[in-house]
Amino acid sequence: MNHTDVLYREIEPKRLVPDERELAARLGGGCMMLSADESLEELYEIMRPRYSAVRVPVSYEDSAVLIDGYRIESEGLMKNLSGAAEAYLIAVTLGTEVDTYLHRLGFLSGARRFAADAVASALAEALVCLADRELSCSLDCRPRFSPGYGDLPLSYQEVLLERVNGESLLGIRLTDTSFMLPSKSITAIMGIM
Repeated sequence: MNHTDVLYREIEPKRLVPDERELAARLGGGCMMLSADESLEELYEIMRPRYSAVRVPVSYEDSAVLIDGYRIESEGLMKNLSGAAEAYLIAVTLGTEVDTYLHRLGFLSGARRFAADAVASALAEALVCLADRELSCSLDCRPRFSPGYGDLPLSYQEVLLERVNGESLLGIRLTDTSFMLPSKSITAIMGIM
């Protein structure tokens, strides 16, 4: 893949399996797990999981990382990339259908909406983990690092989404405060050693 090629994949929903420990932590365990099972089946029917990624060059300059020519001053990101010469920029989403579903549930039952939101968040995490595995298949990669984590500005999502064609391929757009819509979307940087 050269540095300008964006990779796009649509994922069969049932390939995504939420991590049980993560889901239990999000739900607080107990009887909410029953609502989670129901929500999972409903989400499998409506979500459109997909991701896009691009492989870009990485260099270092004083206290900054240059990713695809974009200067980022982040000590955390610099430590995470730890000498990588390239990185994947990744964006994933479950799709707008999930936001519509969660909004509708909010009118029907606060408890069901809470459970469905937790399941959707765990599914988004499962999707980005699947993208990580597919992209790093035969490569030695660093753990992914996302905008908004540590000292990496959330505002970097704008550049990242632009590079992976996030709006045209995935339907992801940013609010004025750099939050993504659809809400069950994740962006990340994964260094390639």
